Amino acid sequence: MSYNTSADYSEIMGGKLLPFLIAMDLPNCVLEPGGVQRYCYTVTGIGTNADENLSYLILGMDENITAKQIENIYVILNGSAQTVRYNTADANVRWVYGDANTGLSGLRFDFSLNRQSGEMWIGFDVTAPCEVGDVPIALCGSSSVKTGLTIGGPMALLGEEDGDEEDGDEGCAREHCYDREVCEKYVIKEFDLSVPYSIMPYAIPCEPEVACEGELEVCPELKKCEDCRKSIDFTVTQKISVKTPVRFGVKTCCEGLCVGVEDARQELG
Repeated sequence: MSYNTSADYSEIMGGKLLPFLIAMDLPNCVLEPGGVQRYCYTVTGIGTNADENLSYLILGMDENITAKQIENIYVILNGSAQTVRYNTADANVRWVYGDANTGLSGLRFDFSLNRQSGEMWIGFDVTAPCEVGDVPIALCGSSSVKTGLTIGGPMALLGEEDGDEEDGDEGCAREHCYDREVCEKYVIKEFDLSVPYSIMPYAIPCEPEVACEGELEVCPELKKCEDCRKSIDFTVTQKISVKTPVRFGVKTCCEGLCVGVEDARQELG
């Protein structure tokens, strides 16, 4: 199957630009099905000072892929390897379902990147066999969201091949077919499930935007003097505005499932 090997958001107009080129790092990818697949990408800022910096990006994936099937995540930001925190309360890489800003489900990378000179390399493994195809990729800045482009990625999980049909049961895989007796009995077990559930709110500050407000003030006003001086003393004042975006959210987790089993009882079918 053919797929895009790059996505250039510097060409997507409307509002402030998020001028980043995303490309597959094909020499480091392992895309053959049947084993662990590795996906690698580069993200490069190719804009100007008038454009917007990147706050995070999302690579959309098949929602049937689980967070545990994503392993060995690496991020290199401007030549420096980053400490990846995956699906923790303070995560910088997380698996999301229906991201609030983009609507995408997939792998989200929370790393700020400069619009002009930023360079990022990301790589991760998918332990479940997937079909490689075009998947959506979206970018978010402090005030802009860009969607609509696609790039090669884990498009869909590959299901197991069906076995031969047996005993005329249409669509029944061999491993799921059983001989049927005249009398059937069932073993019924009752379970008590207990699981700790935690809610962890978080707040992530993003890169601030700073702008000058008004004119530069010089105090006191300089006046022409008759005497020659080697130096003068004065004060300059400039008002600035600082806009600091903060992303708020809540992460919920449930881990350590405990199963209590009642005595089995037998009933007639």
